[in-house]
Amino acid sequence: MRMKKENHPQKNVQDYYELKTEAVEKLASALKEEEPAEKPTQDPYKVDWFARIPAWVKALFVKYWVAGALCYFGFWGLGLAIGDVLDNLVFVGVLTGAVTDLLVNSAFLYFETDKKEFRKFMMIPVSSKKIWPLFVNILYGLLVTFSVFYIYMLINYTVVQARGLPEGSIVLGVEPLLYGLFFLIVDMFFISIKNWVVSVIRKSKKA
Repeated sequence: MRMKKENHPQKNVQDYYELKTEAVEKLASALKEEEPAEKPTQDPYKVDWFARIPAWVKALFVKYWVAGALCYFGFWGLGLAIGDVLDNLVFVGVLTGAVTDLLVNSAFLYFETDKKEFRKFMMIPVSSKKIWPLFVNILYGLLVTFSVFYIYMLINYTVVQARGLPEGSIVLGVEPLLYGLFFLIVDMFFISIKNWVVSVIRKSKKA
């Protein structure tokens, strides 16, 4: 009877190791099964639909959309809280320069290739990691914002004088779509002048 009690634990231990060995064998056989087919690798030279869009279309669309958004939030949103027109123009001009430096120009510099196709759509093609471009872009944002404001004033003044309307009448109000268009025209006008000056300087250096 004593002999049976001593042999019973030994049998349980042996059965336990047999089960463990069987589980390891099943795991090994599962690992030896055929591996799934590899996923097809993407062709690095394949051009997607977004890359086919010309750089000038993407640049102008981004600048137009950002200007419209700034008009919406600056003139329509906070414009109700800021009563004075001059204060509102200064605020939108500063905001325009900051957004241009920190977001728009940074995105252009990040997504451009070795061809540097977005440089000719920026007034200051310098990374926002430096401090001085921010102040220059703020000054430039004020310049463009006030220029667009004077375009609105000129259009309203011309229409009022032509139709004989009461002085001070507002025929053409500020709204995002037309503001974005005026902003884009003024912005590219100044940038075109900058690009022309840069090209003249480069040609003179080569000569």
